[in-house]
Amino acid sequence: MTKFNLQRGVTLVEMLIVSAFVIVILLLIVVLSTALYKAVPHYQVTRELARDSGNALNRLGYEVRGASAIVLGSSTLGATSSVLMLSGHLADDTAYTTTFKLDHGQLMIARDNAPFQALTSSQITVNSFMVYRLVTLHSEAVYVTLDVVASTTGLTLGRTFENTIILRGSYVE
Repeated sequence: MTKFNLQRGVTLVEMLIVSAFVIVILLLIVVLSTALYKAVPHYQVTRELARDSGNALNRLGYEVRGASAIVLGSSTLGATSSVLMLSGHLADDTAYTTTFKLDHGQLMIARDNAPFQALTSSQITVNSFMVYRLVTLHSEAVYVTLDVVASTTGLTLGRTFENTIILRGSYVE
């Protein structure tokens, strides 16, 4: 007859190997979770900075492209806190002006005599809004730089955005 060993179980060595493997996996999970926890605020601030600044520059671009001229007497160009006043005509030939300025860390816009409204949220601070006038024989454009900073608890990110926009109404043939 054949004898069978009916005792089943694990040896001490097998138990130590499995325990070490489980500990390594748990350590990897903790390290990855910590890295992800630290990366989320950075991602959120970066996203807020890009979204807010992008929206402000898109609106600025829309208004500049629709304008026919820069009102030089009411604009302050080349300064850290530039003021840009544009003039144009609507489809029904009604004249209008649009003004952009920096006020208490916010990029502001006003059409005609309406009150100024913020183009950027309170989550970001605009440190500098610089506008330069570019003139060629056939058109006029503006070169804009926007220095913005976004911050959250323990994290501050800054970025400079630049754009050159041609005034469509200024084309001369």
